[in-house]
Amino acid sequence: MKQITSILFILLSSSLFAQNTAFTRSLKGVQQVTIQVNSDITIVAKSSGNSLSIRNATKADCETQVEDCTYPTRTFFSHHTKKHDSLKVVKAKGLVPIYPDGKDETNGFGFKIEQKGTGLLVKDLKSRLQGKPVVIELPQNMMISVKSRSNSAVSLRGFSSEISVQCPHGNIKLSAITGPVTAYTSIGNITVDFSMLNQASPTSLSTVGGEIDVTLPKNSNADLSVETRGMVYSDLNLKEKKNSKTPKNTHSRKILRAMNNGGVAINIKSSLGNVYLRKK
Repeated sequence: MKQITSILFILLSSSLFAQNTAFTRSLKGVQQVTIQVNSDITIVAKSSGNSLSIRNATKADCETQVEDCTYPTRTFFSHHTKKHDSLKVVKAKGLVPIYPDGKDETNGFGFKIEQKGTGLLVKDLKSRLQGKPVVIELPQNMMISVKSRSNSAVSLRGFSSEISVQCPHGNIKLSAITGPVTAYTSIGNITVDFSMLNQASPTSLSTVGGEIDVTLPKNSNADLSVETRGMVYSDLNLKEKKNSKTPKNTHSRKILRAMNNGGVAINIKSSLGNVYLRKK
Protein backbone atom coordinates (compact mmCIF):
# COMPACT_ATOMS: atom_id res chain seq x y z
CA MET A 1 0.00 0.00 0.00
CA LYS A 2 2.83 2.39 0.90
CA GLN A 3 4.49 1.66 -2.45
CA ILE A 4 1.30 2.49 -4.36
CA THR A 5 0.89 5.71 -2.37
CA SER A 6 4.47 6.72 -3.12
CA ILE A 7 4.01 6.10 -6.85
CA LEU A 8 0.83 8.17 -6.88
CA PHE A 9 2.58 11.00 -5.04
CA ILE A 10 5.45 11.02 -7.53
CA LEU A 11 3.00 11.18 -10.43
CA LEU A 12 1.06 13.98 -8.79
CA SER A 13 4.22 15.92 -7.99
CA SER A 14 5.37 15.58 -11.58
CA SER A 15 2.06 16.86 -12.85
CA LEU A 16 2.34 19.88 -10.57
CA PHE A 17 5.45 21.18 -12.31
CA ALA A 18 4.65 19.84 -15.79
CA GLN A 19 1.12 21.21 -15.93
CA ASN A 20 2.15 24.21 -18.05
CA THR A 21 3.67 24.02 -21.49
CA ALA A 22 6.03 26.87 -22.34
CA PHE A 23 4.28 30.06 -23.43
CA THR A 24 5.72 32.11 -26.32
CA ARG A 25 4.67 35.48 -27.73
CA SER A 26 6.15 37.51 -30.56
CA LEU A 27 7.76 40.84 -29.63
CA LYS A 28 7.40 42.41 -33.07
CA GLY A 29 7.17 46.18 -32.64
CA VAL A 30 8.07 45.99 -28.91
CA GLN A 31 11.02 48.04 -27.64
CA GLN A 32 10.53 47.76 -23.87
CA VAL A 33 9.06 45.07 -21.62
CA THR A 34 7.74 45.93 -18.16
CA ILE A 35 7.24 43.00 -15.78
CA GLN A 36 5.18 43.32 -12.60
CA VAL A 37 5.67 40.39 -10.22
CA ASN A 38 4.45 39.27 -6.80
CA SER A 39 6.90 36.40 -6.25
CA ASP A 40 10.51 35.45 -7.02
CA ILE A 41 11.34 35.74 -10.71
CA THR A 42 14.25 34.80 -12.97
CA ILE A 43 14.65 36.64 -16.28
CA VAL A 44 17.26 35.39 -18.77
CA ALA A 45 18.44 36.46 -22.22
CA LYS A 46 17.43 34.32 -25.19
CA SER A 47 20.18 33.11 -27.47
CA SER A 48 18.09 33.91 -30.56
CA GLY A 49 14.66 35.02 -31.71
CA ASN A 50 12.46 38.06 -31.03
CA SER A 51 9.91 36.64 -28.64
CA LEU A 52 8.95 36.41 -25.00
CA SER A 53 8.87 32.95 -23.42
CA ILE A 54 7.65 31.75 -20.04
CA ARG A 55 8.60 28.29 -18.78
CA ASN A 56 8.93 26.31 -15.58
CA ALA A 57 12.20 26.79 -13.70
CA THR A 58 14.77 24.00 -13.89
CA LYS A 59 17.43 22.95 -11.41
CA ALA A 60 20.04 24.86 -13.45
CA ASP A 61 17.93 28.01 -13.17
CA CYS A 62 17.69 27.62 -9.43
CA GLU A 63 21.46 27.39 -9.06
CA THR A 64 21.81 30.92 -10.45
CA GLN A 65 18.82 32.38 -8.64
CA VAL A 66 19.02 34.80 -5.73
CA GLU A 67 17.45 32.11 -3.56
CA ASP A 68 16.65 28.44 -4.03
CA CYS A 69 13.74 28.49 -6.49
CA THR A 70 13.01 24.75 -6.51
CA TYR A 71 9.95 25.51 -4.44
CA PRO A 72 8.56 28.75 -3.01
CA THR A 73 9.34 29.43 0.66
CA ARG A 74 6.18 28.77 2.64
CA THR A 75 7.49 27.28 5.85
CA PHE A 76 5.29 29.59 7.92
CA PHE A 77 2.25 27.73 6.53
CA SER A 78 2.88 24.07 7.34
CA HIS A 79 -0.08 22.91 5.25
CA HIS A 80 1.57 24.25 2.07
CA THR A 81 3.57 21.27 0.83
CA LYS A 82 4.31 19.74 -2.56
CA LYS A 83 1.94 16.88 -1.80
CA HIS A 84 -0.81 19.27 -0.77
CA ASP A 85 -0.44 21.36 -3.93
CA SER A 86 -0.32 18.23 -6.10
CA LEU A 87 -3.71 17.19 -4.75
CA LYS A 88 -5.08 20.67 -5.42
CA VAL A 89 -4.02 20.36 -9.07
CA VAL A 90 -6.07 17.19 -9.41
CA LYS A 91 -9.12 18.78 -7.77
CA ALA A 92 -8.93 21.76 -10.15
CA LYS A 93 -8.70 19.62 -13.28
CA GLY A 94 -10.96 21.00 -16.00
CA LEU A 95 -11.51 24.30 -14.16
CA VAL A 96 -10.12 27.73 -15.08
CA PRO A 97 -8.45 30.00 -12.47
CA ILE A 98 -10.10 33.36 -11.82
CA TYR A 99 -7.90 36.28 -10.68
CA PRO A 100 -8.94 39.71 -9.32
CA ASP A 101 -6.85 41.64 -11.87
CA GLY A 102 -7.76 39.83 -15.06
CA LYS A 103 -7.54 36.63 -17.07
CA ASP A 104 -4.48 34.43 -17.46
CA GLU A 105 -3.17 34.69 -21.02
CA THR A 106 -0.06 32.52 -20.68
CA ASN A 107 -1.10 28.84 -20.73
CA GLY A 108 -1.65 28.61 -16.99
CA PHE A 109 1.41 30.56 -15.79
CA GLY A 110 -0.85 33.26 -14.38
CA PHE A 111 0.25 36.39 -16.29
CA LYS A 112 -1.74 39.02 -18.15
CA ILE A 113 -0.12 40.66 -21.18
CA GLU A 114 -0.96 44.10 -22.55
CA GLN A 115 0.73 45.98 -25.40
CA LYS A 116 0.54 49.75 -25.76
CA GLY A 117 2.55 51.17 -28.61
CA THR A 118 6.12 49.90 -28.34
CA GLY A 119 5.72 48.90 -24.70
CA LEU A 120 4.62 45.50 -23.39
CA LEU A 121 3.30 44.93 -19.85
CA VAL A 122 3.58 41.45 -18.34
CA LYS A 123 1.51 41.45 -15.14
CA ASP A 124 1.62 38.72 -12.51
CA LEU A 125 -1.95 37.85 -11.51
CA LYS A 126 -0.99 35.47 -8.70
CA SER A 127 -0.42 36.33 -5.06
CA ARG A 128 2.90 35.69 -3.31
CA LEU A 129 1.63 32.37 -1.92
CA GLN A 130 0.25 31.23 -5.29
CA GLY A 131 3.50 31.87 -7.15
CA LYS A 132 5.47 29.01 -8.70
CA PRO A 133 9.10 29.20 -9.86
CA VAL A 134 9.11 30.30 -13.50
CA VAL A 135 11.63 31.75 -15.94
CA ILE A 136 10.89 34.55 -18.40
CA GLU A 137 13.13 34.66 -21.48
CA LEU A 138 13.62 37.84 -23.51
CA PRO A 139 15.93 39.01 -26.32
CA GLN A 140 19.38 40.03 -25.13
CA ASN A 141 19.01 43.64 -26.29
CA MET A 142 15.45 44.26 -25.02
CA MET A 143 14.97 47.17 -22.60
CA ILE A 144 13.58 45.72 -19.37
CA SER A 145 11.79 47.20 -16.38
CA VAL A 146 10.92 44.95 -13.42
CA LYS A 147 8.62 46.07 -10.62
CA SER A 148 8.13 43.79 -7.65
CA ARG A 149 5.05 44.36 -5.53
CA SER A 150 5.99 42.12 -2.60
CA ASN A 151 9.00 40.74 -0.69
CA SER A 152 10.21 38.84 -3.74
CA ALA A 153 13.68 38.38 -5.22
CA VAL A 154 14.55 39.38 -8.78
CA SER A 155 17.29 37.82 -10.90
CA LEU A 156 18.35 38.84 -14.44
CA ARG A 157 21.25 37.54 -16.49
CA GLY A 158 22.79 37.83 -19.93
CA PHE A 159 21.41 41.21 -21.09
CA SER A 160 23.17 43.94 -23.08
CA SER A 161 20.33 46.43 -22.66
CA GLU A 162 19.09 49.07 -20.23
CA ILE A 163 17.71 47.47 -17.06
CA SER A 164 15.53 48.96 -14.33
CA VAL A 165 14.56 47.01 -11.19
CA GLN A 166 12.38 48.17 -8.29
CA CYS A 167 12.22 45.54 -5.56
CA PRO A 168 11.05 47.13 -2.29
CA HIS A 169 11.63 44.19 0.06
CA GLY A 170 13.78 41.62 -1.76
CA ASN A 171 17.23 40.86 -3.12
CA ILE A 172 18.32 41.83 -6.63
CA LYS A 173 20.88 39.81 -8.61
CA LEU A 174 22.12 40.92 -12.03
CA SER A 175 24.78 38.87 -13.82
CA ALA A 176 26.50 38.92 -17.23
CA ILE A 177 25.10 42.37 -18.05
CA THR A 178 26.53 45.54 -19.61
CA GLY A 179 24.25 48.20 -18.16
CA PRO A 180 23.13 50.86 -17.78
CA VAL A 181 21.30 49.75 -14.63
CA THR A 182 18.92 51.40 -12.20
CA ALA A 183 18.23 49.15 -9.21
CA TYR A 184 16.50 49.94 -5.93
CA THR A 185 15.51 47.90 -2.89
CA SER A 186 14.72 49.08 0.61
CA ILE A 187 15.88 46.14 2.77
CA GLY A 188 17.43 43.72 0.27
CA ASN A 189 20.93 43.20 -1.11
CA ILE A 190 22.03 44.15 -4.64
CA THR A 191 24.58 42.01 -6.51
CA VAL A 192 25.74 43.10 -9.96
CA ASP A 193 28.28 41.33 -12.19
CA PHE A 194 29.13 43.29 -15.35
CA SER A 195 30.41 41.40 -18.40
CA MET A 196 31.45 44.81 -19.75
CA LEU A 197 30.55 48.39 -18.87
CA ASN A 198 28.37 50.37 -21.27
CA GLN A 199 29.64 53.97 -21.45
CA ALA A 200 26.41 55.42 -22.87
CA SER A 201 24.45 56.11 -19.65
CA PRO A 202 25.10 56.07 -15.87
CA THR A 203 24.30 53.24 -13.48
CA SER A 204 22.55 53.80 -10.13
CA LEU A 205 22.35 51.19 -7.36
CA SER A 206 20.54 51.99 -4.12
CA THR A 207 19.46 50.12 -0.98
CA VAL A 208 18.50 51.27 2.49
CA GLY A 209 19.21 48.32 4.74
CA GLY A 210 21.17 45.93 2.51
CA GLU A 211 24.62 45.48 1.01
CA ILE A 212 25.79 46.21 -2.53
CA ASP A 213 28.31 43.94 -4.27
CA VAL A 214 29.59 45.01 -7.71
CA THR A 215 32.02 43.14 -9.99
CA LEU A 216 33.61 44.91 -12.97
CA PRO A 217 36.08 43.86 -15.66
CA LYS A 218 39.50 45.14 -14.57
CA ASN A 219 39.89 47.31 -17.69
CA SER A 220 36.61 49.20 -17.13
CA ASN A 221 36.63 53.00 -17.16
CA ALA A 222 34.23 54.55 -14.66
CA ASP A 223 33.68 57.38 -12.20
CA LEU A 224 32.40 55.89 -8.95
CA SER A 225 30.42 57.65 -6.27
CA VAL A 226 29.90 55.50 -3.18
CA GLU A 227 27.89 56.65 -0.18
CA THR A 228 27.30 54.50 2.88
CA ARG A 229 27.41 54.45 6.65
CA GLY A 230 28.90 50.97 6.38
CA MET A 231 32.34 49.96 5.13
CA VAL A 232 33.65 50.02 1.56
CA TYR A 233 35.97 47.23 0.35
CA SER A 234 37.64 47.12 -3.06
CA ASP A 235 40.45 45.62 -5.14
CA LEU A 236 39.77 47.89 -8.15
CA ASN A 237 42.33 50.24 -9.67
CA LEU A 238 40.91 53.45 -8.17
CA LYS A 239 42.29 56.98 -8.18
CA GLU A 240 41.09 59.82 -6.00
CA LYS A 241 39.27 62.39 -8.11
CA LYS A 242 40.61 65.94 -8.12
CA ASN A 243 38.52 68.64 -6.46
CA SER A 244 36.48 66.00 -4.61
CA LYS A 245 35.36 67.19 -1.20
CA THR A 246 34.51 65.23 1.91
CA PRO A 247 30.84 65.71 2.85
CA LYS A 248 30.16 67.80 5.92
CA ASN A 249 27.78 65.14 7.24
CA THR A 250 30.12 62.93 9.27
CA HIS A 251 27.42 60.29 9.78
CA SER A 252 27.84 59.16 6.18
CA ARG A 253 30.91 58.64 4.04
CA LYS A 254 30.90 59.58 0.38
CA ILE A 255 33.79 58.32 -1.70
CA LEU A 256 34.54 59.67 -5.17
CA ARG A 257 37.01 57.65 -7.22
CA ALA A 258 37.99 57.17 -10.86
CA MET A 259 38.51 53.62 -12.08
CA ASN A 260 41.41 53.46 -14.53
CA ASN A 261 40.99 56.55 -16.75
CA GLY A 262 37.52 57.44 -15.51
CA GLY A 263 34.36 57.16 -17.57
CA VAL A 264 30.65 56.50 -17.16
CA ALA A 265 29.18 57.31 -13.74
CA ILE A 266 28.34 54.52 -11.30
CA ASN A 267 26.41 55.84 -8.31
CA ILE A 268 26.18 53.49 -5.33
CA LYS A 269 24.27 54.21 -2.13
CA SER A 270 23.63 51.95 0.84
CA SER A 271 22.34 53.74 3.90
CA LEU A 272 23.41 51.04 6.38
CA GLY A 273 25.15 48.16 4.57
CA ASN A 274 28.67 47.52 3.32
CA VAL A 275 29.74 48.03 -0.29
CA TYR A 276 32.04 45.59 -2.12
CA LEU A 277 33.79 46.55 -5.37
CA ARG A 278 35.51 43.66 -7.16
CA LYS A 279 37.51 43.19 -10.35
CA LYS A 280 37.60 40.21 -12.68
